[in-house]
Amino acid sequence: MTRCSKKQSIFLDLSNFSDDEKTRLGSKLAEKIEVLLRKVKLGISELDDHYTAPEVILSDKTIKIRLVRRADGRWGFSEDSVARVPTMYESLTAAERGLGDHLSGRASPRETFSTFLRTVNDGRLMEAAECLDLSNIPLSARANMGPILAIKLKALIDRIGRVYFHELPSESDGPRYLWHRGPLGRVMLARRQDMANQGWRFSNSTISQLDESIKKMIDMPVDATLLNQKYIVTLPSWWVAPGLRTRMLVPKSMCETIGFLEIWQWIVLGTIFFALFAFYKLFSQFLMVVVFYLFSIQEESTRKKTALCLSQISAFFTVGLSLQLIGFADLPLHFAASFYSFDDLLLGAAAVWGGFGLIDLIILISEHTREEGTLRGFQDLLLPFLSKLVKTSIIIGSLIYLVSCFDDGALMGRFLAGLGVAGLAISLAAQDSLKNLFATMLLIGDRTFSVGDLIQTGSVEGTVQSVGFRTTRLKTKEDSIIIIPNNNLAGGTIDNLGMRTHRRVHGSITVPVNSNPASVLELRNQIDSWIQGMDGHDNKRSEVVIYGLTDRGIEIRFTAYVKGNGAAANEFRSGATMLMVEKATQMGLASI
Repeated sequence: MTRCSKKQSIFLDLSNFSDDEKTRLGSKLAEKIEVLLRKVKLGISELDDHYTAPEVILSDKTIKIRLVRRADGRWGFSEDSVARVPTMYESLTAAERGLGDHLSGRASPRETFSTFLRTVNDGRLMEAAECLDLSNIPLSARANMGPILAIKLKALIDRIGRVYFHELPSESDGPRYLWHRGPLGRVMLARRQDMANQGWRFSNSTISQLDESIKKMIDMPVDATLLNQKYIVTLPSWWVAPGLRTRMLVPKSMCETIGFLEIWQWIVLGTIFFALFAFYKLFSQFLMVVVFYLFSIQEESTRKKTALCLSQISAFFTVGLSLQLIGFADLPLHFAASFYSFDDLLLGAAAVWGGFGLIDLIILISEHTREEGTLRGFQDLLLPFLSKLVKTSIIIGSLIYLVSCFDDGALMGRFLAGLGVAGLAISLAAQDSLKNLFATMLLIGDRTFSVGDLIQTGSVEGTVQSVGFRTTRLKTKEDSIIIIPNNNLAGGTIDNLGMRTHRRVHGSITVPVNSNPASVLELRNQIDSWIQGMDGHDNKRSEVVIYGLTDRGIEIRFTAYVKGNGAAANEFRSGATMLMVEKATQMGLASI
């Protein structure tokens, strides 16, 4: 529902409607009356503009609308006409209703001119651009160039003079209409016949000559009869049309053409390039200072990697700033069309580059914080997987955005349909890969293990190095890398040795079979006393036993559960082994 329809509803006699119905139905009825009036093909010049004129009846075969003067003195559509609007609207064919909806505000030269001036004055420049024939401008450039061209055309019209709407044709059919021809060029309206752009617009010849017309009007004042009007474009604002304002302010001596641009345009482009280079450097340095300080990054290698990520983020903002500043140069139409044809491509590439930098920065910071002991291994498992997933999403999203910029909808439909077909084909051809992908999600969701955990699955034992979309990498004690499909992991048995709070340590010593039994028992007791006196292990589960006879002699075996990682367990085992050898030697029990 447009803002214009809400304003038009004040001309309807809604005295029989409740306040809620006025708000809810008023604008809809106004839109329908607009379609009905277009069907009547009313000529504004045929209406009496005197205050005391009698009521006016506008009619067609199935339409009858009354204009009356209401009790408050204002003219509007009568109460009975408003009541019949839904019925009359339903009597129209689908083509008549659709044409009215599609050409709202552009069904005739008069409507197009009126809609253009109204939307520009209200600051709705994108809607004003719809009144211009931009068929000679690439589709991807119209969103950027349309509003600027609308402002330029409005400035040109204000210098040509007042617009007398009763002189403009109100018929929807007819030849091209030449509104003005003079020193500033021609302003012409023409009807587009293709189904996608039906309706009247300012012709493409008018748009193509705007640059030359603007150059000629720089020294020309606004028409004297319009000086006191509120919406006259004397000097556009920096925010709305920076290039046109710059052109109006530069000295005439700087308007000489050198090559394919004027002197002032070369200066502006050079200034923009220098400003962008300075912004990129300063913004990158600012981000590095902030990130290094917040996360206490001191390592030189981490600083270099972080600086690279931040430079990618700075590049994205620099490209975005360049697309805003380029407007100050007011490039010629053909150059601007070429540049803005690829600005979305440039912005999309910068978004992918900057997005990758941001994701890599998050991974770096997480790794740096993990080294400080504030993150657990599960984050190290989850973040790499999410980073790949987000990067893939960024690429797909950028492709969809670029396709939407270079087409008005038909290509987007074909692209999405093709994407769906390709997705189906890939899913059928890569069922094993999809199984592995879903298995990855299950492993992460169940928190089966984390990066750095020692796990055993089947006959394979190793430390988890990374978890990807399809496989998991384990590093064995032999320093080799084993790659296991995630589907096998999710469907098999996993012994997560890394989740143990205590490590089992065992060892043994063998003494000659002819040793004194009392000495053997004493050796066993001394070993047990030493183990019980050690810290960092579970005394309740520790034990030292005379295990039995072997072909080498009498075996004394100990088992302890040491708290900590493998290094603590190895240190405990080494100490216990050296103690057994020392005690056995002292007691004359030579170990075998």
